[in-house]
Amino acid sequence: MVGFIIFVVARGAAFWLHQFKYPAEAEQWITTGSLNFPFIGSTIIAVCIAVSVPIAGNLIVGPQNAKNRLIARHDNGFIRLFGRAWKDNRMVSVTLSNRKVYIGYVLTTPNLNPRQQFVGLLPIVSGYRDKDTLRLVPVIDYAKVISDSLTPTDFEITICIDSIDSANLFDPKAYNRFADMASSESNNPTTPRLA
Repeated sequence: MVGFIIFVVARGAAFWLHQFKYPAEAEQWITTGSLNFPFIGSTIIAVCIAVSVPIAGNLIVGPQNAKNRLIARHDNGFIRLFGRAWKDNRMVSVTLSNRKVYIGYVLTTPNLNPRQQFVGLLPIVSGYRDKDTLRLVPVIDYAKVISDSLTPTDFEITICIDSIDSANLFDPKAYNRFADMASSESNNPTTPRLA
């Protein structure tokens, strides 16, 4: 269907260009040479349209916009989550299969290529989940070190999506409110807080 539309447009353009001097001279040069085939002018115009329209479309839409559209339609929840976090500049909490936890900002979203299923995070806090309660135990606070560094992206970690057990958007204020509620209910002052 697209090929037919391109050919119709190209044929119309060939008729339109035929009334001008230089395109007519170019047509005469082509037909007297070795390219003397029926509809050669329309074919050349159709090829030019078929090559230039996708290039122009890619320039207009842009690679990140195209990636966002594909992520929105993709079935993988992790890819959608990390794409949303990157777009909205929100933190995520990622729990790995070995119970290690990273909380931070998404720097690079996973590619839709099945061989490149990785996410890049700028960690703010890392820790682990307790083996019995699965409660988060923060261990390293990267925020203080990163704020002193001139290049925070030097702290980027890359995680394979296959090693992620769960991931969610993370809000430190909401986390601390839940931690306060849990500690007041159990009178446990050791509930970890995040700055």
